[in-house]
Amino acid sequence: MNQTLNNLRPAIFLFVRIIVGYMIFSHGAIRIWDFPVPHHSGGVPVLSFMGFGSILEIVGGILILLGWYIRPAAFILCGEMAYAYFFMHASWNDFLLPSQNHGELAAIYALAFLLMFVAGADKWSLDYKVRGVL
Repeated sequence: MNQTLNNLRPAIFLFVRIIVGYMIFSHGAIRIWDFPVPHHSGGVPVLSFMGFGSILEIVGGILILLGWYIRPAAFILCGEMAYAYFFMHASWNDFLLPSQNHGELAAIYALAFLLMFVAGADKWSLDYKVRGVL
C-alpha cells in the first residue's frame, strides 16, 4: 500500500497544485477583471492594497498551476494568506476561531502554500521539465 501511495504522490500533488492554483487565480481575477463572474463590489482598483493582493493571487496562481518557480510563489502566497487571516479576519475576540471570523479559507490557503513551499516542485512541473529543479 505504501508503494502504491508513493507512486501516486506526483499525480496527487499535480491535482492539488492545479486546483489550488486555479482557485487562488480566480480569487484575484474576480476582483480585478470581474472574471469568471462579476464580483459583488464591482471590481477593485489595481493601484490599491486589495488590488496588489489580487495581482499576487493572479500571478502566483498561474505559477502554482504550472509548477513554475513554485517555491517563491508559494512562499509569497503563504505570507499573503497569513496576513489576510491575522490582519483582515482575526481579532482579539476570535483569534483562534476561524469559523467565527470567516478566516477558514485564508488559513487553509496559507497551510496549502506552506506545504507547497516545503515540498517544492514535482516531476510533473515546469520547474522540473525546464530547470531540472525538484
